[in-house]
This record gives sequence, C-alpha cells and structure tokens, in this order.
Amino acid sequence: MLKRNRKIIFGIVCLTFLVTAPLLVIISLGYNLNSGKIQNSLQIKVETYPISAKIYLNNQILDTNSPTDIAITKPGESRVDITKDGYLDESYWVNPRPNQNLNTRLTQLKLLQEKGRKITDQKPSQKSLSIVDNNLIWVETKNQISNFLLQKFNVDQLNGQPIEIQEINKVKTINNLKSELKWQIVGENTFFDKDNQLIVFLSRDNWKILSLESSLNSESLPINSIIKEAEQVVNISQDLILIKSRGDNLWELNLQDPKNPKIKLIDQGIDYLYYNIKSKNSWYLINQKLYKINGNQYNSQSNSLYLESPKLATTSGKKPSYLNISNFVQGVVIQVDNSLYYYNDSAPNNLSLISQKAINFTIFEDTLFWVNTKIQSGLPIYSWNFNTNYQSRLGYLPVDRDLSIQDLTLDYSTKWLRLVIFEPARISSVWYDKSSVNHNITGYSLVKWIDNNCTGRIIAQNIFCLQRVENAGSQLEVFENNNLF
Repeated sequence: MLKRNRKIIFGIVCLTFLVTAPLLVIISLGYNLNSGKIQNSLQIKVETYPISAKIYLNNQILDTNSPTDIAITKPGESRVDITKDGYLDESYWVNPRPNQNLNTRLTQLKLLQEKGRKITDQKPSQKSLSIVDNNLIWVETKNQISNFLLQKFNVDQLNGQPIEIQEINKVKTINNLKSELKWQIVGENTFFDKDNQLIVFLSRDNWKILSLESSLNSESLPINSIIKEAEQVVNISQDLILIKSRGDNLWELNLQDPKNPKIKLIDQGIDYLYYNIKSKNSWYLINQKLYKINGNQYNSQSNSLYLESPKLATTSGKKPSYLNISNFVQGVVIQVDNSLYYYNDSAPNNLSLISQKAINFTIFEDTLFWVNTKIQSGLPIYSWNFNTNYQSRLGYLPVDRDLSIQDLTLDYSTKWLRLVIFEPARISSVWYDKSSVNHNITGYSLVKWIDNNCTGRIIAQNIFCLQRVENAGSQLEVFENNNLF
C-alpha cells in the first residue's frame, strides 16, 4: 500500500511540474493571464551614492527613494529622473523590448556635487597658474627671485614649500608669455608648452625650464633659430629629448649638461611625433608608415615599423595635423586627424575604420569612448565594447562653438564610473557602467558638471579644477565624495 501511495504522490508531483513549469516560464517572459498576451516588462534596479535620492518615473515621483526597484510594463520609452539636494540631477531613458521581460541596472551611480571645495591653505601671496601633473601645480609667489615655482598638492592642501624651477636660459616672465601655460605630458617628468615654446623637466632631482626662443648666453643663438619652431616633443630618456620641428625635421636635444644643451638634426620628413602617457610608448609617422621607437634612443634603422597603410594619410593628402595612439585589447586605436581606426596586431595591415568624424577618444580596458564632430543636436558621444561588440550613443555634448581636436579631452574615472569630458573652461560627465549590459538604456544624461571658467584634471580619481578668479589668478578646487566609496 505504501509503495502504491509513493507512486501516486510521485506521479502527482511530476504532473504538477509538467503543468506549472511552462506556465512559470511564460509568466516570467511577461505573459498576462488576464489578457492572454505577452506583456512588455522591464525591471530597473536603482542604487545611488549617497542614498535617499528621489526617483521620478515619467515625471511622477515614486513612493520610495534610492535604493529601489522600478517595474515598467507600459510599452514605449520611459524617463527616469534622479535628484538629491546638493547634487546635480540625472536623467535616463529606458525602453522595454517587445515580448520580453528584462532587467537593467542603474547601480553604483555616484551623484555629482554641485560645488567643489577650495584647497584650504592657498596663501594670499601665491597665485596658482596651471595644473602641471598629478600632484604638481604651477604657482607664482610674490617676493621670490624666481618667476617659476612648482607646488605639491593633495585633496586637503598645498604641501610644503614651493619648488624653485631653475632657468637654463633667460625665460620671459609669466606676465609676458604669449598665452596662459598649457602643459602637455611628453615623457617621464617632462612637459611641453607649445604656444610659449617651453620645456620643463626633472634632471637629477632638480626641476629645470628651457625656453626654445631664448639664447643660452650672449654668444649663442636660441634653439628655435636653428630648428625654426617645435611642433611636437618627446622625452625618450632622462637627458634625451626628440623635437619634431616646423619643416618636418627631427632633432635630438641632449640635456646631459643642462647649462650647455646640444641640438643636432637626426632625421627628416617626419609627419608627426607622439608620446602615449598610459603606455609610455613613443611613435612617429612618416610617409604613411607608423614606427615605434625602441629603447631610450632614436635610431632610424632599429625602430620598428609597426604599420604601413594609405589610411594613415589624410583625405586631403596633406600631412596629418593630429595623431593619437593608444593600446586597446589586442592592438591599438589610432586617430589621424578626424579618422579613428582600430588595428589588430593579429591581422597585419588591416586597419578598421571606426569613425571619420572623431574629435578625440579615450580607452578604459576593453571599452572605447569617442566624441564626433558637431551635428544639429550637438557633439555625439559613443562607446564601443570590444568583447561584446556593443556600440551605444551616450548622448550629445551641447556646444556654442566648434571645438578643435586640441580643445577637447576625454578621460574615464573608475572611481566615479563616469566618462569625463574636458572643454576649455567647462567639464561635463556621463555615468556609464561598462560592466553592465544595459541595452535597455536608450538615452544617458550628459551632466554639465563644472561651468565656471575652469580647467581640470582627474587626479587620484578626484576631479581637480583650477578656477580663474578675476584680478586674483586662479583658485584650486577639488570635487570629491569620500563618503561614497
């Protein structure tokens, strides 16, 4: 009897499973038992830092603040707005897919502060002029003999005494420079200001500055009287700097004896010279051939021919006015003027076009971000994940003027999970978590973060901003949120 009962119970369980399992599956796919149809459904998990942000769905405030879950069953695009006092508003657009029940995430959403914090011990006698590197700011200090000083800083203060920069030759005072100081990182502890033709470098624990337009002494000529004008600069060793000059000549500047630098011509016909900050690789382009400089000295015979392609020439046939190269997954991304390419090392000479309208790009791990030239809606911002081959448009950067390649830089902050876009005097940001497959997010909000005549950098995952103050130089500010992380 017991054996028979067990068989009956087992049969009932199997029958129940066979009936209910398909029903549970179709319900999970959005099947509505009342209407007898598949219903669109999208579950959104919202998680903000700090918590307790207000959530609006299609302009209707929800009963619960973040963190929370939102269920969208209405077909068509919906808008999610996130607000919190003291932080900038965020907006996202989502769209359920037909006949599917899916999940998406707005998690680890670090909200942006409305106001930054001034670095506390900025002395009245000091005037900050430009951010040079990750922890160095260029300052002018009254009652100092030297015109040029560096000051270390962190999120709390300017640290220690200003570091004097030794002038190799007579450099014009800061007030007489052609334009404000804008430094390019061109090597380890080496910076170049193209407009003012200045090179700053660290040599044997001493910071030095060299003007290419000034004579070393009464008996010598300025370096620029020999090379004409420096267009690109790369430091390939502590004392050896390469200069690509107007006229496409390549020069070697030997600074082993800083008081007596030596300059000599080493190559000709160079289209472009480039240094990549992240990979610390140096490159040059000549006649549609891209070379990688090996070691710490230039030798045209030993440098590696990395790629040869007619695509490395501009559409006009003229030499490129801009070159940018960055390592990416199994190869590199190359920008030649407005053309953006991906080159896979395992597919020699196969240069894949990504965009013909790129202004600038940045890379984080397996994701490429870039901004295209202006259309009616603004400057479109795109992302492309190499591993998933998924491309999305993250929004539009509104501009009131055309931006050149040199005017716009991009960086991705892992701490904020944000793409940060630096324009002259303005910083914008868009949240993008590349670890989530959020195909249902059809629109991202581009937040105008800092718009107060500020130049900025991501330093140690905080946003530092040098805000110009009329008749008072500039004030260093930091945008941070330590309680979030």
